[in-house]
Order: sequence, then C-alpha cells, then structure tokens
Amino acid sequence: MKLEQATAVLRPRRSWEAIDLGFHMARRWFVPMWLMWMATAGPLFLLLHLSFPGSFGLALLFFWWLKPLYEPLVTDWLGRALFNEQTPVHRQLRRLPHVLRKGLPGNITWRRLSPSRSFFLCVQQLEGLRSERFSNRMKLLQRTDPNSGWLTILMLQIESILYLGGIGLLFMLLPETIELDFALLDSISNSAAIAWVNSALYLLAASVIAPFYVAAGFSLYINARTDLEAWDIEIGFRHIARETARKERTRILPGSGSAAVVILLFATVALIGPGTADALDRQEARESIAEVLAHEDFGEKIMQKEWRAKEETANEADDKSAMDFSLGNLDWLAFLLRMFAYVVIGVFAGWLAFRIAGSVAAFRLSAKSDPSGEAPGHRLLQPDDGMDDYIPDNPVDAVMQLCEEGQLRRAMSLLYRSTILHYIRQQKIDIPESATEGECLQLVRRRRPLQESSYFAFLTRRWQELAYAGYAFDAEQIIELCDQWPAVYRGESDAP
Repeated sequence: MKLEQATAVLRPRRSWEAIDLGFHMARRWFVPMWLMWMATAGPLFLLLHLSFPGSFGLALLFFWWLKPLYEPLVTDWLGRALFNEQTPVHRQLRRLPHVLRKGLPGNITWRRLSPSRSFFLCVQQLEGLRSERFSNRMKLLQRTDPNSGWLTILMLQIESILYLGGIGLLFMLLPETIELDFALLDSISNSAAIAWVNSALYLLAASVIAPFYVAAGFSLYINARTDLEAWDIEIGFRHIARETARKERTRILPGSGSAAVVILLFATVALIGPGTADALDRQEARESIAEVLAHEDFGEKIMQKEWRAKEETANEADDKSAMDFSLGNLDWLAFLLRMFAYVVIGVFAGWLAFRIAGSVAAFRLSAKSDPSGEAPGHRLLQPDDGMDDYIPDNPVDAVMQLCEEGQLRRAMSLLYRSTILHYIRQQKIDIPESATEGECLQLVRRRRPLQESSYFAFLTRRWQELAYAGYAFDAEQIIELCDQWPAVYRGESDAP
C-alpha cells in the first residue's frame, strides 16, 4: 500500500466529513461501482422473482436480506482505486468467488442487521481478518467514533424515499382521464405487471443508493485508520525525506569543489576512527538530553484536588461494563433490531400457520357434499337486494331480460353468480364459501385457459365497480358481456 499515491488527501476528519468524502468518491466512480453492484444483484433479483412467481413481496424480502452479497466486490475495488489502481469491471468480476468467501456465513446471518455493516465489511475484505482477530480489530477501529450506524439508518431512509417517490411519480404520470378507485387496489395488487413494476422500482432505488453507502462506509474505515495509524504524519515524513534527498543531490553534484569537500570529510572520519566518532556522538547526545530535561516543562509535578461523589466512585466498575448508548456505538440498536426481526419472524410464522389451517379447514368443508344435493360452494352465491338465489338454465337470456326492465344491478349480479356457478359445477373448481372476488379470480387463472381467465377478470372488475364503487353502467355494456358469454363458455359445455 503506497500512501503517497492516494487520490484523496489522507488526514483525520470528523465522521460526517468522512462520509461526505465517501459521497464524493461515489459520484466520481459511480458508473463502475454501479455496474459491479448490478452484475451481482441483477441475476439474483431475476432468480428470486422467477422462483416466487406468486409472491413478489417474499422475493423482495429475500433480495433485501442478501444485500451483503452485492457489496463486497465494490469494497474490494475501492481499496485499489483509492491508491490509483482502478481495475476494469470485467477483471474485477473474476474476483467475485474469492471476495465472497470472506465472512459470508456471518454476513447473511447474525451480522446482517448490524448497523455498521459497511464499516466492518472493509475490515473483512481489505485486511482479511476473522474470528477473534476480527472482533478485536473492530473494537479498536470503533473507538474513533465512526458513526457508521447512523450512516446505515440515513441511507435506509433515503432509499425508502427514492423508492416511494418512484411509485408516486408513476401515479402522477397517469392521464387525468384515468380515475383511481382505491376500492380496487386488492385486485390491482394481484396483477403480475404491477408487481414487476414495483419490484423493478425497488431494484433501481437500491442500485442508486448502494455505491454511496459502500463508499461512505469505506471512507469511514480509511478515516479510522488514518486517525489511529497517523497516515498523514507518515506521508508528511516521506515528503520531507524526498525533499531533503533532492536538495542534497542538488547541492553536491553540480561542482567539483563540493565533491572535494565530501572526499576530505570522509578521509577525516576514516583517520579519526569509528570509536572516536561514536564517543563524540554519545557525549553530544548526553549533553542534549540533559539540556532538554533541565527545562521547566519537564519534571514538573501538579497536585490537583476535586470533590467526587462516593456513588460515582463505587459504580465506576459497573459503568464500564454497562451498555454504551453513545451516538457512535450502536450495538444496542443492533440488539434491538435483532429482537424486532425475531418478533416479526415469529408473527409471520404464526400468521402463515393460521392461514394454512384455515385453508385446510375450508378444503374439508367444501369437500363434504351438501344434504340438499347441490354442488359444493353454492352458498357463496348469495342473492343481491332481495333477489332469490335461483340460477336459470339460460342465464344469458335472463340477464338480457333484466336489462330490458332496467334492473342493471340485478342483471350484473346474476351474470357474475352464474359464471361462478359454472366454474363450480362444470369445471369442478373448488371455490370456498369465504372466497372473495380476488381469490375467485386467482383460482380461475390457475385452472382455466387465458381466454376464459381474461373474460372473467374483466367481468369481475365490472362487478366490483358496480357493487362497491357505485359506478353506473349502460345496458349496452352488460348486453355486450352477455354476447361474449356463450362464445367463452358454451364452446366446452352447456351453461349451468
């Protein structure tokens, strides 16, 4: 490591000034850092979303948890770029297996929620320390009060703002002719396109913030080492030594007279002998030391008295072992975050078990035959506004007759309930009694071809707009749905 080749001024800084230096590094080298981060995060992002096609929220959770896999390569590259050795991106990607091996199990398990992740990542990648040596090194570096925990909290907030701002921007760009009905958000959230857009927005926000987060943590690490190891003083000494050597060469080499003086000096030292020279040097050293120690600044003793409470003296040992709640030490916050994560995981596991138990119970109830001889799930088809639950053999004609009489709500209700009953009786789709419109749509999409599921999705959306949002439809729109109904369903089997 050649300190004199550093591309930044190495001097002790305050923590926030060091973070600002890291942001400057990220702006300067943003493109290669972003490419390296995306080269590791992008393939895993696609793999997780393809592995969980029906639960993009779970895929995003895993993607967020595995962030320590995307950052080590950037940290390793910064360790060289600071000292004027910028490795090309394609060559740096070849180092990925070697880089990821350092501290991988701990980074994605017990150290994942540590607020100082970007700080200790530098110790792992650039110093290669492990186990006890790593812990001792971290304790030593954290004495410089790096504020790495607050850096993580700050960048998390900025990433969330950027992600939510992207979602808000999409809503702002929608035409004014499109009216958003928040009662339909449940069905909108089931759209695969919306889920992909949401995940892509988070990937974009995380990729923009990642170079700044990694570079700021790296700058805090460099600042801690500069403070502890006095890199600025070492660089100053090296500069003085180079200047002194240059001046000596300039003074000695130009003339022959100087060369003669040098030769005469060496001859005199040789004649006097090494023993005499050492004696003179030691005598001069003793005189210099005695002169320095005789000064009034040395050897002075000061007696100072102060009042201290007995409780403070008695509890000093306990205070040393107490948890440090200072701004620089956020171990207590890491402990709280781990406890919170355990609680969230426990609640999620309980909720998942409750949902599985409810699904099993609903399956058993729907599997039992009804005493009246009707097909399972017919109780889901509740009548609307006092209308009986009788479904005619030809529902399309009944719906069109209701449209002619001006009873549009009953007509739409009859068409929707007839379609549900068709799937229960003819297609043998097990629809539980407690199923909502969105859950019915999901079951149809899994079991039926695209033509049927597209028509049923359109019919469901129209029914929700009429039943919940209070939208008014013309009779022609319902008649158009009736005209499409036989072509979609009667091609396979008779209507219910």
